[in-house]
Amino acid sequence: MKDKTRADVFELAAGTWSEPASPLLELGEVLSDSQLAHRGLFTEFDHPDAGLLTYPTVPFKMSVTHPKFDRAPRLGEHNHEGLADVGAGLKPAPTVQPLTPHSSPLSPLNDIRILDLTRVWSGPLATRILGDYGAEVIKISDPRVPIDRLSGTNNKLNRNKVNLALRLDHEDGRELFLDLVATSDVVVENFRPRVMRNFGLTYERLREVRPDIVMCSMPGFGTTGEYADYPAFGPSVEAMTGLSSMMGYEGGEPRTSSLAYPDPVAGLNAVAAIMTALHHRSQTGEGQFIDLALNEGPICQIGEHIAAYSRTGHQPPRAGNSHPVHAPYGVYPAAGDDNWVAICVQSDTEWRDLCGLMARPELAHDPKFSEESARRSNRDDVDSIVSEWSRTLDGEHIASAAQSVGIAAGRVAKNWQMLDDVHLNARGFFVELEEPDVGRKKYPGQAIIMDGLRKSDWMPTHRLGEHSEHIARDILGMSPRQIGQLESTETIGVFREG
Repeated sequence: MKDKTRADVFELAAGTWSEPASPLLELGEVLSDSQLAHRGLFTEFDHPDAGLLTYPTVPFKMSVTHPKFDRAPRLGEHNHEGLADVGAGLKPAPTVQPLTPHSSPLSPLNDIRILDLTRVWSGPLATRILGDYGAEVIKISDPRVPIDRLSGTNNKLNRNKVNLALRLDHEDGRELFLDLVATSDVVVENFRPRVMRNFGLTYERLREVRPDIVMCSMPGFGTTGEYADYPAFGPSVEAMTGLSSMMGYEGGEPRTSSLAYPDPVAGLNAVAAIMTALHHRSQTGEGQFIDLALNEGPICQIGEHIAAYSRTGHQPPRAGNSHPVHAPYGVYPAAGDDNWVAICVQSDTEWRDLCGLMARPELAHDPKFSEESARRSNRDDVDSIVSEWSRTLDGEHIASAAQSVGIAAGRVAKNWQMLDDVHLNARGFFVELEEPDVGRKKYPGQAIIMDGLRKSDWMPTHRLGEHSEHIARDILGMSPRQIGQLESTETIGVFREG
């Protein structure tokens, strides 16, 4: 690679060889990226205090529901306007009947049917969240590709879905899919744009059989532009968002999140966009197309850095876990092998309290540390003092003690430690599901708790083709002979015990 530019490698790998690859871009390069310019991700505002700023907008395009943007208001700019409305038009709150065990509301999305063509993480996460809240999600899988029933990732992301094994590369399979579209509300897919075009299953075609359908496409770079048909996964596109350019230790190389951060961001953005489209449809009867780009979500998550760069042209230096103002502020060693605790001191009062916890009250009055600006100037010494103390104690004990005096702190938990987390278990965050091949297992539940979230009704991930016969017979009205013919041509796969 030594004789090639980043652009050369990107074009060869993604454009020619169809291999996921991305150049690592700094903030200025993100702002000047031709694909993002084509997609219109950024907008400019001339702020009366900050000057001309460029902001990222939203990481998806909706064909009907268009977002509106305005500059950030100045402090108190709308006081008069807001105070004039206080008390005007207020209505008494409606009387809410208490819920009883026999009058639980139906799940919020119980009347919504979703066809799920997604793969990997971002798309399956979006549809699973909707399934958790009661939507009927029909997961459409290729009958030639076995589902890894021992995979915790698969079992976590595909709960609360029924499974139809269907080949879309067969004409009969595409016709069956369109018959399902006619009975459905939402179609979600995260292929490269050419895939649905090649199948002849574009939004325009779906509208012919269901005029108010909501379709959400979630490719790596959106459905239009020069990168549109390039392959992408969360780890590859993360480098192009500017996020990786800011991650890493002082003086060190850039880092990635190591967890495909763009994927869950895209999944949550998709849920928001789909719910917006469904709300619009409930008001107008009109469906729409959602064009969501995997790479754009993290850019919107660092909007303040993008705006700052547009004003100053300054790329923030990599600074590990430290804070530009506060100190001590970071992740410190705790007792044991590879154990850590996060401690975030945000005032001189909190520093004095931490000195008390460390049995070092004299440090609170030391001119090198007594004020925040001094601690920031002597950050290495501060971190060394805190580390010397923390490495002898249990991380959970440190976090609890610090929290008890108002200092933000938390143990850096390993994955298995999360299962015993007192707070998460008190909130009933986890759910246990009986998986046919692996037994009863505990999975993350939902962070958003609302009426109708009934985990007792949740289903485990189903097996490949487990509901093919049911869907063909009971939803599409097909006869046993028709189903058998589709199975004989391997257009559908039907799960059979044994």
